Amino acid sequence: MNHLIFLCVFLFISSVSLGNNTESLNYRLGQDTDQKAEPAQLLFFSPAKASEFLRQLVQNDAAWASADDSLRTAIRRLLDQYTEPYRTVKARLQELDPLDGKLEAIEIVKHDTLPLRWIAPQTFIVDTVALTESPVIRQLTIVRRAVDPTAIQQLRYAPNLNFLLDNYLQVVDTIAENIINRKYLDARKITVHRIENGRIVPPLLPSGSATTARILADGSAIVATSTMPVYRWFSQEFQLYVSNTNAPDSVNLAVNTLLSHNFWRDSLPIFLSSTDGEKSRFWLRAGHLEPQRYWVKNAANDSVSIWIGNPSKYELSLLLEDDVIIERHTRREFDQPIMTQRATALSLMRRTPIQELPTYWDILLENSISLNQNFMLNWARGGTPSISGMIDINGRARYTNPETRVQWTNTGRLRYGAIHTRERGTRTNADLLEFNSQVNQRMFSKIDFSASVNFRTQVARGFRSPTDNKVISKFLNPATFIAGLGVEYRPVEHTQITFSPLSYRNTFVLDTARINPTLHGIERHKRSRQEMGGQLQIRSRNRIMEGMTLNNSLRLFSSYLNNPENIDIDWESSLEKQLTWLLSVRLNLHIIYDDDIRFPVLNQAGQPYLLPDGSQKRVALPQINQFIGFTFTVRL
Repeated sequence: MNHLIFLCVFLFISSVSLGNNTESLNYRLGQDTDQKAEPAQLLFFSPAKASEFLRQLVQNDAAWASADDSLRTAIRRLLDQYTEPYRTVKARLQELDPLDGKLEAIEIVKHDTLPLRWIAPQTFIVDTVALTESPVIRQLTIVRRAVDPTAIQQLRYAPNLNFLLDNYLQVVDTIAENIINRKYLDARKITVHRIENGRIVPPLLPSGSATTARILADGSAIVATSTMPVYRWFSQEFQLYVSNTNAPDSVNLAVNTLLSHNFWRDSLPIFLSSTDGEKSRFWLRAGHLEPQRYWVKNAANDSVSIWIGNPSKYELSLLLEDDVIIERHTRREFDQPIMTQRATALSLMRRTPIQELPTYWDILLENSISLNQNFMLNWARGGTPSISGMIDINGRARYTNPETRVQWTNTGRLRYGAIHTRERGTRTNADLLEFNSQVNQRMFSKIDFSASVNFRTQVARGFRSPTDNKVISKFLNPATFIAGLGVEYRPVEHTQITFSPLSYRNTFVLDTARINPTLHGIERHKRSRQEMGGQLQIRSRNRIMEGMTLNNSLRLFSSYLNNPENIDIDWESSLEKQLTWLLSVRLNLHIIYDDDIRFPVLNQAGQPYLLPDGSQKRVALPQINQFIGFTFTVRL
């Protein structure tokens, strides 16, 4: 228990610091234990410094023997309620009489144990840092038999030469060495110590330190011991630990400073009441103030002027004004003519218009979540319980500079949906990751020069059907990158038509070992399909009625070099009706038609048609993804 008290006192003394002009309770660890602290020169305490000194003293629990010490409680009341009358606090401090306490010099012994890790004979590190790699590298050296080259030349015509050479060059021995990984230890700022002639090199403690260290007999840890002198200030009512003999005087000066300050700043309001109930407030203060004038009326409504003074804090002085004249109040009519003057000249002051600070960035984030659940138990008609959900996150960051007439729009979208059943597990039913970036330079009122970039892929694995476990798509397999230059036309608000006659599209599959590239319009034994062509984008947002909006996004692409008459179509339409602030019902339809992505033609038996060369007949078909349901939408 005594060691615990000493440790708490050590932490208290090492943490409290009260500045250069006030008494300090801080003990610096870098000083030698036998060095005596010089007495601090106390000049004076301002109320703020005295309050800060006592606040730090009472807030350190380690400095007090008891949490409800009488002296500690009294000082805390003095700090917390110094705006209140101070007589109660002053009386309590006088009863405790803290200045009659005694000082006793004691020493605090602190022990600190650090674990060691031996990495070689007589070599160790202090194991206080978590290591992600081993500090020791094990190196194996294979020793082979040396062969004379002239002997090999003589044996080149001998039979079974390979067998003889293997016997000559066979492994003789394997030598294992442990090498210290100094590069890794230096990177982690870990020092490697070794024991030479009974000494630790490099030393663990700085030269001249009063702290001593010894290694335990089992070598598992090292114990550092330090001794610190302190003083115990105590009486029958209180007990605390201080760093030097000047602390009691500092406490006495701070207490007297606050008592004196509270005495002079404390004030008491009193009210002077007349016969008709009117009240006048007067403040009693410690400082001498000039007398104040008050009017006193009698029952006849006669007014008499008196002067009330405050010679001391608890004293009033009353002085009747000389040459008192009694005057009765009567109503009189008084007409004051209005003087007018004709203005000789009229002019308006120049006003400097307020310069409006432009807002360059417009950021929008919209999150939509939908959930569906179906549970069945002992259902005679059959069925499968399932749970499904979909999340649709749309973000936009738009930069607009009206001076340069440049607009840069960046959008991103993550649309992912999955369904989980007991028989099939979790399968993806919607997966889209898309990024768009477009820079516009205003040319005319509704026409801009435009440069755009589009990137599309998915985040999860995709399967052909719920019963098929073969993966046909995953992240970046496939992925589409489109870049285009052209013009953008805005006929009406919330409608943009972008035509890019110079466009480049690249569709690629990175993992051709697992993903069949022909399923995504790429020729067999190739990783990508690159096309130059023209692109037309139409984006619109229409308000059908109150709370109902229709969003459309149409992208048309035609390759100049590969069947330009076959146009690839990517159209997504979303109809949303807002029900509440968070809840809405949404109908989403996504249709893709790509002439390069072909599907096998099946007969009524479900078997593919075969061409004369034995290959399957494939045709381009529209890809349709439709969703309807209630969604929770949050817009930021």
